[in-house]
Order: sequence, then C-alpha cells, then structure tokens
Amino acid sequence: MKRVAVLKGGRSLERQVSLKSGARVQDALERLGHQVIPIDVGADLVDRLSAERPEIAFVALHGSWNRAERTGYKVVRLLFDNAGKPTGEYEDFMTGFVISDKQVWGRPVGVAVAKDGSLFVTEDGNGTIWRVSR
Repeated sequence: MKRVAVLKGGRSLERQVSLKSGARVQDALERLGHQVIPIDVGADLVDRLSAERPEIAFVALHGSWNRAERTGYKVVRLLFDNAGKPTGEYEDFMTGFVISDKQVWGRPVGVAVAKDGSLFVTEDGNGTIWRVSR
C-alpha cells in the first residue's frame, strides 16, 4: 500500500466542507490499507509534505463560484523531486469541468486511491463519483 497525503482545510469560505470531505477520504483510504498522512493546508504545506514524504499527492481544486472568470474546477497532482521534497509545481490530472464562465458541470471535492491504484474523484455539482484508471 502507498503513503498517501490527504490535503484538506485551508483558508477558504469552504474550509468546513474540505475538512469533512477530507476526513471521509482519509477513512476510506485507511480502510483500504493505505498509510494516510492528513495535512491541513496552510503556510507550512511544503514543510509538512517534505517531512512526511508521501509517495503521491492529488489535490481537488473545488472551483471559484464567486469570480467573473472561473478558476480551479480540476484535480492536480503535486510534483516531488528525487529526494521526496515538493517542487511547488503541479500538473493537471483531471480537467474539463468548466463549460463557460457561466456554466460548469462538476466541482471536484475529494480524491481517494483504490487498492488497484485507480483514483476515485468525487464532485458535489451533480453528486458524481468517477473512477480513473489506466
């Protein structure tokens, strides 16, 4: 099983939603046998990730509902160097939730890794759970 970081919280109007969904993801991952590293997103995020050295970290960017130009609405994978330290960069992993500046079809909330390595992504726009695999 993998060492998986669950990033939750942060400074946002949706902090409580993030904490609750993060706790559910953590419970599910632990039941699957993964070693879970819960991290409340804050100023010390890079230090915490460096110290805990997860093998992989995905982040669901829920999306900005109150901006003229929508941001977020995707799942990203954090990048780590060979020593296991986060580089501060990420790569888009799952995108396409924004149809236009006035319409979206999903808002990613939580991410979990299954025993077979596939990824489950939940979203609260339509109550959908996706399974992503190779």
